[in-house]
Amino acid sequence: MRTLMPSIVASLALGAGVDLLAATKIVGTIKDTAGNPVAGVEIKLTASDPGQPLQHAKTNKKKGQFFFAMVREGTYRLEAFADGWRVASVDLRALDPAGKKSFEFASPIEPGAAMPEFSVGENDSATYDIVVTPSPGGAGAHGTGTPVLGTDEIVVLVQKGEVDRARSEIQHALEAHPSDAKMHYLLAFLETQLGRFVEARKAVDNAVGADPAFPGVHLLRGTILRASGDPNGALAEFQLEAAQATDAQLRRDAYIQIAETCRELGRLDEQQHALAKIIELDPQSSAAFTQLLEFHIRASRLDEARALLASAPPDVRNDPNVHFNVAAAYWNAGHIEQAAAAFGKVIELDSSMAEAHRQLGYALMNLGRKQEAAKALSRYLELAPNAPDVSELKGMIQQLSK
Repeated sequence: MRTLMPSIVASLALGAGVDLLAATKIVGTIKDTAGNPVAGVEIKLTASDPGQPLQHAKTNKKKGQFFFAMVREGTYRLEAFADGWRVASVDLRALDPAGKKSFEFASPIEPGAAMPEFSVGENDSATYDIVVTPSPGGAGAHGTGTPVLGTDEIVVLVQKGEVDRARSEIQHALEAHPSDAKMHYLLAFLETQLGRFVEARKAVDNAVGADPAFPGVHLLRGTILRASGDPNGALAEFQLEAAQATDAQLRRDAYIQIAETCRELGRLDEQQHALAKIIELDPQSSAAFTQLLEFHIRASRLDEARALLASAPPDVRNDPNVHFNVAAAYWNAGHIEQAAAAFGKVIELDSSMAEAHRQLGYALMNLGRKQEAAKALSRYLELAPNAPDVSELKGMIQQLSK
């Protein structure tokens, strides 16, 4: 075949020391599933030895045949490329000069799978027949058709908003591996992002059926159930994820959902427990600290609140609003001295908070510290000159200053 001449010439030119008597040849056909020859398919023969040249051929029109001559002894991979087709199966046989079988491989090729490596000896004859099937993708990296994308690549497609292509790639992967929990999970995630909860539920159920212990699958199913109006079912899924997850971040995410769902259901004790677990798993979770502090404050568990606040992340520990709530709780509980100290902490963190100066003034007045109280109330009036209690406080300040 004339199309083979450049490859053969290149092989002879680059292969110093080649035994020119070696005449291993590879002949084959490419046909569709109905047995019809497929012409114009590009064939590449690549040797595992990096010193060997890449050889090319194309199938002819009449029989869909291709042919490689003067192939050196070694290990090779043959690949076929054609838009609109992918390799469905391979039937490969190699015979030595005595006609004895030296290599055999016959197997279906899954979408995106690598074509097999094979070995030929000196003066062998190899027959390599390929059956192809239509594929919506273009020429791929292995065989024909588009290879299956990896999980990370599909996630990138979702992040870029290429949802149709992402769904197509997932379905493509599931053709090759119908029980792949990862792909069912990705499809469920994609449908959830699009608000298609019926489709998402079907996909996530398939994922659970394929692998009930797949990381995150119960968390995702709970999310779908919660969005579909079934918080009790969702809570059971979140609890299952929290119980079986080995990854700390995944367990934390499960407890976050448990806390939110329990809040929605009014199951406050369980919500508090979940918040405590979140803090245990993620000591930097400001939201969990803030919500658990609110529980302690509302229940007047002020010692627990102070202890929790002392271990909170800096953004919570140094939040004047959080300290103001603690101070107000002390005041409401009648712990005036602790309230005064807490309002003082608020002012230390944010001296512009007028209400803190007023409440500190009242606390100090109750403790009999009149001059300090007058000073705090005066500062309040400076910060809030148009407050509705200006007249009342001015009189109070005069009395305290005598």
